[in-house]
Amino acid sequence: MERLKLDLVEKPLLTEDVREQLELVSQILKWGTNGTKSLETLYREIECGESILSLDEDGNIIRNIDYVAIEVYFSTSNQIFRLREDRREFKNGFIETRDSEFESVFEKMKKGENATDAAFRGIEEELGIESEGIRLLMRQTEPLIYPPQESNSYPGIPSVHTKYSLNALIDEKYFNHNGYIERQKDKTTYFKWELLHKF
Repeated sequence: MERLKLDLVEKPLLTEDVREQLELVSQILKWGTNGTKSLETLYREIECGESILSLDEDGNIIRNIDYVAIEVYFSTSNQIFRLREDRREFKNGFIETRDSEFESVFEKMKKGENATDAAFRGIEEELGIESEGIRLLMRQTEPLIYPPQESNSYPGIPSVHTKYSLNALIDEKYFNHNGYIERQKDKTTYFKWELLHKF
């Protein structure tokens, strides 16, 4: 599924005015602390196409994100397991937990990617599972577009989210009963399996 084009007034990336506004907001709201991301991280997201800045009708900065939300499963002859993100432990000591109702893996789409490309890449980066061990199925024919909302990552800059939903079935070769660990520069993320159904 290809990415949708939103009807927004896009501006050149990081004009001087936009930079000044972002730097002011990031300083006042202390980006990079308490689980929020830094201004430098936002710049990297913009460079690789994960985040696109635009202006709303009132001239306010809006961050636009396309992402995939993947439910990851493993099944045997008599059991079905669902993977969930257990917690994120940040280097600064902050710990973030996710509700079990959230999908297993989230991945922002990069420039030129479709939903399937991003799903394969996200599962490999976060879980270490190669595409040969994954079967993907779109859960919805069309993505969901959410209205602007406050961002937990970048407070003060509303975000418009476009969500592509998929299911992924993992091959037995890549099933780790103990779960998976993703280590990044600023945090470590832990994933655990939960028994969803037993026949």
